[in-house]
Amino acid sequence: YNVDTALYIQSVGVIDKFRRTNVNEIRYHTSAALAYGYKNLKYFTWITPVERSEQFTLAIISPEGEKTDLYDGVAQINRDIKKVSSILGKLDAVEIYHNGRQDASTKMLEPGWYVEATDKKDFLVSLMVDRNTKRNYLMVVNKNFNKDTTLALKLNGIDSLMDVTSGEEEEVAIADGTIQCELLAGGFRLYRLAEGVSLHKEYQDADANLALDKPVYSNYSRGNDGYFNYKAVDGNRVSTERSRGWRYEGKGDEEIYIMVDLKRAVDINRVDLYPVSIGDEERIGQYFPRKFTILYSTNGKDYKKILSDTWESGKELSYSFDTVKARYVKIRVDEAVKVSDIYIAEICEIEIYNDDGTLPKYQKVWEKDETLKTEYNVALKKRVKTSTNLEAPQWGWMRKHINDGMIKATNTHSGWTTQTGRHMTDPYAEEWVLIDLGEKFNIDTVVLYPRQDTGYYFPKHLVVEVSLDEKDWTEVYELKESGAVSTIARVLKFDAVDARYVRVVSKEMTQVESSPDGYLFQLAEFEVYRTGRQ
Repeated sequence: YNVDTALYIQSVGVIDKFRRTNVNEIRYHTSAALAYGYKNLKYFTWITPVERSEQFTLAIISPEGEKTDLYDGVAQINRDIKKVSSILGKLDAVEIYHNGRQDASTKMLEPGWYVEATDKKDFLVSLMVDRNTKRNYLMVVNKNFNKDTTLALKLNGIDSLMDVTSGEEEEVAIADGTIQCELLAGGFRLYRLAEGVSLHKEYQDADANLALDKPVYSNYSRGNDGYFNYKAVDGNRVSTERSRGWRYEGKGDEEIYIMVDLKRAVDINRVDLYPVSIGDEERIGQYFPRKFTILYSTNGKDYKKILSDTWESGKELSYSFDTVKARYVKIRVDEAVKVSDIYIAEICEIEIYNDDGTLPKYQKVWEKDETLKTEYNVALKKRVKTSTNLEAPQWGWMRKHINDGMIKATNTHSGWTTQTGRHMTDPYAEEWVLIDLGEKFNIDTVVLYPRQDTGYYFPKHLVVEVSLDEKDWTEVYELKESGAVSTIARVLKFDAVDARYVRVVSKEMTQVESSPDGYLFQLAEFEVYRTGRQ
């Protein structure tokens, strides 16, 4: 994104707070930073600080201006970086994989990728692309900062490599599809691929919602209390304390906007906007822009108008239009809400689609169906069957909790969960929960409550099926979501149908990062409503 990015490299300690780093640790810190695409590395600190509230250890230079024991090692690190600086300055890190021990949020190197590990040694590999020539490079970093190592790396689909670590080109010996990569403790090695060889996969959106988790820019963001730019594309259509959306506060004498970068130009024909919904129903959209314009651009400079509209309470803010090709989609606030001497504008969620007519319609998440009363819930305390189950009453997980009428989470009541540890790598494994209504009912609504303490493990993709005999099943509803964490109930309405058995089948489960439980399907409550409600 052409944003200057700097990183401090720790080269000093503070007595009784954090220890001083050694040369090998500094080398690893710089190597990893370069592999992740940082261009501006600054040592904290070069000269030892004095007369400060904290008591610092020696840095690279002593208070008297003398070289410390770190100096020669750091100087060599700098020389090694300078050898490849003219190359690295033009490279973007586009894919990064780790091998060995897994740290939180890191993506592990998988068998079959272009570079494959032959053992469990700790290293990372960064696929880098020259932003001008599109030439591909590979940077390998030794994550072991205690000792030098030699990695045996298997190459898949790579016939030749040039080692440019020294600043000079040296052809790499490939024997039986394997190279030997010698690395200092915490050190790196940079390889250049042959011209025309590209390992970078074409970008794939994670969801039909093209805006989901994309970069977001605005002229102003409040930046606290759950209001952040990225919260407007996190998949939460209903505001929570942690995710309220985007909020502008200011004098209103500037262009007020929030803009989504779709990462490349794609076809779009629909934009959905959701108002902030913290508070009672009357306050929904309290600060939604009173007038606004949706614009698009392919280069981030020249924008064209798609449409303009005005706010009305309860209005469906879904806009379909002739297909355009866009990378940047901007919501410009033409009239904000004035409160005393400041202007305020809020948007909870922005969704962008290329809708072929099969995508779900806009969800009026603020609307409540007053007819969904307990007396019409025909699933309450009926017989339940599940594909798998974990009976853990000490944690509040029991099959009978799925339709006992209790939604709120307590220390002894969480709901129902599939068996933990069963699906560690496969989110598409089929898991289901079935309720036997005891007799035939005419039904038209199913309500599913995620676990109410966190909202975790609600499926990204599920279907509702009905049957009269528990043998022949008919699908009556399909729900596809982004996987965003939310405790909001999913109210699934469909054409009235006769049914005795109602089953919810997960087609794609979710997981919690760094959790040892794998992919799960969890619910706090499963309700089924008959027709004829008043």
